[in-house]
Amino acid sequence: MTSDQPAVPTETSGDMIHHEKRARRWNILVTVLLTAVLFVPMPFVRFDTWPGNEMLAEHIVTPWSRFRLCYESLPCRDPVVDVYRFSWKGRLKNGDGTNPQFLHPGSLGPASLKWQNGPEITLREAYVHGELIRVETYWQPMILWPFKMIWRIREHFKVPVRA
Repeated sequence: MTSDQPAVPTETSGDMIHHEKRARRWNILVTVLLTAVLFVPMPFVRFDTWPGNEMLAEHIVTPWSRFRLCYESLPCRDPVVDVYRFSWKGRLKNGDGTNPQFLHPGSLGPASLKWQNGPEITLREAYVHGELIRVETYWQPMILWPFKMIWRIREHFKVPVRA
C-alpha cells in the first residue's frame, strides 16, 4: 500500500449528494408530521370551583390519566380516597361508571386534589366558601394550550390603571 491511497474508501460526491437529499426530505417529512400533530385535537380537563369559577388545574387527558380526591369523611373521620379515571374518549369515569360533572366531598375539613403522582392541591378556599369542584373535559388542538395558559396568567396579574 502506498502513502497516497487512503486506507478507508471514501464515498463519491454523487453518493454524498444523494444522501444529503434523502436527509433533507426526511427532515421536511418529520417537520410536517410534528406540525400536524400540534393541530390534532386532544382532550383536556379543567378543574375549577363552582360558583366561584376559580381555576384549580388544567391538564392534557390520556386514557391512563387519573386523579384523586382525598378527604376525611364527615361522621367517622375515616380517610377517603376517591379515584377518578378517564375513558379513551376523554370522558371522566369514576368507580361506579357514572360521569360526574360536579364533585362535592362530604368532608370534615378541606379536601385535596391530586393529579396522577403530582403534588396535592389543598382546596381550602372551596371548603370555606362551600363551593363544588367542577370537572370539565373538552377538546382543543395542543398548539392552543400554551397560549391559553399565557392569556389566563396575564388576566390574573392585571395591573390596575389609575385614571
